[in-house]
Amino acid sequence: MDLDERRWVLIGGVLLVAFIFILRLFWIQVVDDRWKAEAANISERKLTVFPSRGLIHDRHGRLLVANTPVYDLMVV
Repeated sequence: MDLDERRWVLIGGVLLVAFIFILRLFWIQVVDDRWKAEAANISERKLTVFPSRGLIHDRHGRLLVANTPVYDLMVV
């Protein structure tokens, strides 16, 4: 094979792999809906983390920052 034939074979191979990749992405995102349900389960998982925080005092021992509880109300 000469250089021109190799170039066309390489370009054809790359285009074939790209087409297969795009076809697989289309299949996963549009046709196969089990991944949509899995993504919904992951995105709707809620985890409450209560961080441990401390009080902040200045150099004279006076309290600068204290902890106050805050509550969020969300209506869906």
